[in-house]
Amino acid sequence: IGVHTFETLQVKGGASVDFGGDRLVVLDKANSDFSGEMINIDLSNQAWLGYLEYLPEGGRLHRSGETHFDSLALDSHQVSFDSLTVSTDLTLQGADVKVLGDLAVGNLTASDGSLNVGASLAVDQKLSVTGTAMTVQDAVTAGGAVSIDAGGSLAAESLEAPSVSVSNGTLTLDTLVTSLLNLDNDSTLKALDAQVDEATVVDSTIVTENADITNDLSLESSSRLTVPDMSTDPVKVYKLALDVGGELFVDSTSMIDLDGKGWGKSNNHGPHGRSSCHGGSHSETTSCETGRYAQAQWAGGGDYTNMGGGFGELNAGNMLVNGVIRANGRYSGSSDEGGAGGGLHLQTPLLSGTGSIEANGRKGRYSSYRSGGGGRISLDVADRSGFIGTFSAAGGRYDDTTQVAGAGTVYMKSPQVTHGHLVVDNGGANSTQQGSTRIEHVGRHTITGVTDLGNGRWEVSTVPPSGLREDGNHSLANGGVAYHRFSVTEEQEVTIRVNNSRDDYWGMWLHRDTGSFDSSSRIGEWRHMYNRQNPTEQLTLEPGEYVLSVATCYGIPESTLGSSTCSGGNGAMDYRLRIDSQSNWQETNQSREWGIQGLMVSLDESDPQAPQYQVISNGRSWFEVETTDDLSGYLGKELIGVHTFETLQVKGGASV
Repeated sequence: IGVHTFETLQVKGGASVDFGGDRLVVLDKANSDFSGEMINIDLSNQAWLGYLEYLPEGGRLHRSGETHFDSLALDSHQVSFDSLTVSTDLTLQGADVKVLGDLAVGNLTASDGSLNVGASLAVDQKLSVTGTAMTVQDAVTAGGAVSIDAGGSLAAESLEAPSVSVSNGTLTLDTLVTSLLNLDNDSTLKALDAQVDEATVVDSTIVTENADITNDLSLESSSRLTVPDMSTDPVKVYKLALDVGGELFVDSTSMIDLDGKGWGKSNNHGPHGRSSCHGGSHSETTSCETGRYAQAQWAGGGDYTNMGGGFGELNAGNMLVNGVIRANGRYSGSSDEGGAGGGLHLQTPLLSGTGSIEANGRKGRYSSYRSGGGGRISLDVADRSGFIGTFSAAGGRYDDTTQVAGAGTVYMKSPQVTHGHLVVDNGGANSTQQGSTRIEHVGRHTITGVTDLGNGRWEVSTVPPSGLREDGNHSLANGGVAYHRFSVTEEQEVTIRVNNSRDDYWGMWLHRDTGSFDSSSRIGEWRHMYNRQNPTEQLTLEPGEYVLSVATCYGIPESTLGSSTCSGGNGAMDYRLRIDSQSNWQETNQSREWGIQGLMVSLDESDPQAPQYQVISNGRSWFEVETTDDLSGYLGKELIGVHTFETLQVKGGASV
């Protein structure tokens, strides 16, 4: 081997010296300067440690190849390794250590300083992190207990250990697997996927997406369980899936918090592009609801920073809720429209406690901006007699008489019974829009065809609605308003499409054509559109006459409708308007919960005792049911949708 011998050696001033794997001998280390970087040196362990004694502050010593120590203690050193194995104890106290590859140790104790591992970290026994910032690129495995405290942190791809304890520390992972988890003293665990046998959380926060707790989960002393904020690249709303095999306990100071964890950022208004909507419509329209009352499964729609409430599906052996489980919309104080309430689905044999379960909408920035609709809460609970707390899914409101959005839904059903209890409660404020909580429905239709598909499946066909109402090109001057009138002969879903040249603000209103433009005739409002070249709105309309107003102004006031101009124009606009309806229902789309699948229908509206059938799928003007009955005799009769509840409460200003 090559050998380099010096009386003194000075590597400094930002120099980085590569010795090519040769041996280095420095006779007078005390008068040398190793403040630069030295790499690829062949040293015995003892010689390498000798250099550390004279390594000045700011100096870094690198050891190439695979390094093995029986034990190693580093104090206020800056060192790096290609890879490192320590058979027994690795003790770091104020050291700044970097391992480019794998690190394997018996026991690891780190206090202050930092440890950065470029691959994986394997600890045979205990891992202790006290006041140290530890980063591991890949997986961390420990045969013994893992503890993080005194401001320490560990970030890794995954962690697997028998037990994990964090006290005044931070643990950031993709995946956590452990038998026992304890968090306390203002600690934070971020793990998108957590598989834990038993977890106790005291004065701390868990941020997760999927949490599977085999036994009990306890949230105490102002603890909080939540999900990450919505991301925009890629676009994703994080939904909480919490499965607790034993008891889920939320004390009176703690919460499962999904407020503002829904849609809203960067024009991502909602799962179906419907801003500020969910169980109830926002305060300036109807028929923009998402999902079904029977089982919540969507987050709320939002607008920029006023995010909708998130979605959580909670399953537990039993739930004792004295605190809060919430998925409310968010009002940030800066963005315009209020966020809609989110969704919560709870499944447990036993629900008890004195807490609150919430999915409320939030107000907009000013009285001229829409409030978010209420969300959805669904409970599949065998026994809730011990729960004396509250449920709320009210629409947002600027005040009790201004911009009051539609109420959301609360549905409670025991698995032992067929029908549940529906509550639609707007918290004491009358909805601005009539029918602002729209229940997905079948309607009334004449049966024009009945086909036996075999294997107990039947297809029932109906008369499709009248179709095209308008399809034409139009031009508007700066500050102009145009009015488009059309008729609907039977209740049906109508689609309004506007293909325009606009790259600025513009807006639309939809009213019943009664001769007045006010809340008594208002159906929908889209008056703050910006850079929406091809907006499409779908609404269920009753028979009657309607007028659609299109304007080039920002936020055109309803009071100015009826004239040919509006103030605050933003330039001329060419547009093509198409108003049509080619279907009685949206086609079944399970991923978006579109269609009438799952709803009940009677094939003879005239007979209250006629059998009811559940729709299993549908097209635009037909649906399928499954039955051993012969349905051919229903041809020519009028069908009707049927909703059956054990109890129904529509109150507090709700309009269903």
